[in-house]
Amino acid sequence: MKKITLFFYILFLVNSVSQAQSVTLSATTANPTKGTVVYNNGSNQLQYWNGSAWVSLTNTSGAGWALSGNNLYKTNAGNVGIGTSTPSKPFTIRANEIGLSQESLDGKTSIGFFTSNGSAYLQTHLDNDLHFSTNNAAAQLTLQKGTGNFGIDTDKPVNKLQIGETSFGYKDYHLAIGNTSESTGFIQESNYFTISSSSNILLKPNGGNTGRVGINTSSPRGPLDVTGQVTTSTMPMAYFYRKETDGQHVVSNSPALAAPISIYAGQGVLSTIFVAVSDARIKNIVGISNSAKDLATIRALQITDYTMKDQLQYGTQSFKKVIAQQVETVYPQAITQVTDVVPDIYTLAETVVFNETAQTLTCALAKAYDLKIGEKLQFIHPTAGIIKAEVIAVSGNRFTVKDWQHPTDKIFVYGREVNDFRSVDYEAISMLGISAIQQLAKENEELKAKNKETDRKFEQLSARLEALEGQLPKIPTGK
Repeated sequence: MKKITLFFYILFLVNSVSQAQSVTLSATTANPTKGTVVYNNGSNQLQYWNGSAWVSLTNTSGAGWALSGNNLYKTNAGNVGIGTSTPSKPFTIRANEIGLSQESLDGKTSIGFFTSNGSAYLQTHLDNDLHFSTNNAAAQLTLQKGTGNFGIDTDKPVNKLQIGETSFGYKDYHLAIGNTSESTGFIQESNYFTISSSSNILLKPNGGNTGRVGINTSSPRGPLDVTGQVTTSTMPMAYFYRKETDGQHVVSNSPALAAPISIYAGQGVLSTIFVAVSDARIKNIVGISNSAKDLATIRALQITDYTMKDQLQYGTQSFKKVIAQQVETVYPQAITQVTDVVPDIYTLAETVVFNETAQTLTCALAKAYDLKIGEKLQFIHPTAGIIKAEVIAVSGNRFTVKDWQHPTDKIFVYGREVNDFRSVDYEAISMLGISAIQQLAKENEELKAKNKETDRKFEQLSARLEALEGQLPKIPTGK
């Protein structure tokens, strides 16, 4: 009996669906069940009852969506909208924040579009890097999660913008360019712009043939043209020039002159020719140097053998030159005092703590170096190179500097900045030497003249002696 009842029930249900699909519906159709789906023969539309009205799923032409194997596609020329009934593009999504997202099977990686407050984003919605590539290749462009670093031809950029792989890295620089073996980094500090490279840096303007480089000038007159100067404090000074009238070289000095400096060099300058402007019409000639006094000064200078404390730069090379403090006692006009750094600490810090929030670096040394608040120290950073920073706190062998921007757990403390760093004007000493040589030449000429006069008198005495000998009677020789 149960089987017969179930059979008639199924037969009735099938008949009801068949009848619904074959009728033309109208708004007066009496209360169908919510969710009922029918095909309207009159309008050629697939419709469903939402509880209060019939809602069309297709248009009156019957076109819309169709299956092609396992593919579902749109058969009409209209647009598809999600979140909008008036899509303006073939596929339009109108939503705040995430509107479209593609995720991996495990849901741990996603990419999509995000709109908010008048801005649009292409982003990863989870904690992933964003990569770009063509032709299914490996990552060619990379936007790194967290840091925001951007890499070109590298998927692990350690700089704000990094082009290519770098073995040195220059971590935290604003721009790094490199290949698999060498790299160059660029960073804008608060007071200066730094270029660091693991290789030599070559400048080849205009193809490296006739190019020119200008510093503080837009119209360089030669391969290197430096315009502008820094005037030193007033100091005793020696100078050398060539007289326009007779071409003679003049060495002189002044007790108080300020020298305009365009180029500082830590060591000598090598060239086949050195040309110095020396027109008498731009100078106030004081007089000819006292060569005898210059010779005495030269004799008072002490030539000293020494090595440099900075063995990282100079190694164990031996030098034979003068010492500025000794020269200052006998020839002060050859000494200039400037602000520079001395290697009076020259050690690796035992502990280093970088506070990124406060932008400070705290170091502990093996011993105390009598540091003072306000002093400036020079450091050597593993990647950023030479950095100067001001001391803001000192406690025993521990100190803290401010305005530090380079994370590190190792730092080399070179030394402190001083404002009485002495340098020797070897050109002034050379001119002093010329004057001393002129004095020696003068004294030599005087000696030559005296010797010549002595020789003349000797010849006269010899002649007189021979004459006297000729007048004396000959003494007979005895047997």
